[in-house]
Amino acid sequence: MMSRAPLPVLLLLLAGRLSAQWDVPVKVVLDGDSLVHRQVGGLAAPIAPDQGVSTQAERERSFLSGNATGSDTLSVQFSPPLQAYFPGLRVSIVPDTGNTGPVLLRIDALPPVPVHRGVNMDLDSGEVRAHVPMLLIHDGAAFQVVGPLDVPCDPGYFPISRDACIQRSPNAPVTFWQALIQCHDQGARLCSFNEWFSACTQADGLFPSIMGWEWVDHAANNADLTKQMGLNNQTLIPDCFSGSRAQPSITSYFRCCKDR
Repeated sequence: MMSRAPLPVLLLLLAGRLSAQWDVPVKVVLDGDSLVHRQVGGLAAPIAPDQGVSTQAERERSFLSGNATGSDTLSVQFSPPLQAYFPGLRVSIVPDTGNTGPVLLRIDALPPVPVHRGVNMDLDSGEVRAHVPMLLIHDGAAFQVVGPLDVPCDPGYFPISRDACIQRSPNAPVTFWQALIQCHDQGARLCSFNEWFSACTQADGLFPSIMGWEWVDHAANNADLTKQMGLNNQTLIPDCFSGSRAQPSITSYFRCCKDR
């Protein structure tokens, strides 16, 4: 029969603050008189698969968290540094910018590993959003995104917000009315002034692809004319901030927008 003599000694030690590593081959029972004497506190986030997890960390479903830098290769630093990737490892990151294609995550000095959704699908452009937290879990080979992601934009489109996408390149010049019809036939709509302006002024936006005046679906403060954007009124060089108005029967470039 196993002697129970050492147990009171162990419980006595637990009554105060204890800083140590345990390797106990038998079951440990905490039977102190008060709640504070029946718990183990001060557990840090686990950085190896054989380390303990606090109840708070389990309830929050996030063990390690930090700010990630970079675009398609995200880098994050934890303290203490992570020793190895392992199945079930959960991390919460806050990216500082969006992505343009498939994403890798590098933690501390470990090699980068893919970030997937739907088991083995690469992330699409714009699915990583600046300053929006992402919860990830390691499956043994890659990190899987936990929870929903924004629906990616269709080919030829890029995101201008969490709600809308815009065509990367302008369509060939047509009348204002034909532009409305062509966008509708694509299951889209002629971009509004706000959508066009947002896409033009954001990083990696549409500015480099401006070829001339573009129709936008916006009031021109005129009963007979329609709104255009894309060129400076004086210099006629590409410009995000200047606009014009023209007869809807003339031809101009245009872009379609879609909801995500």
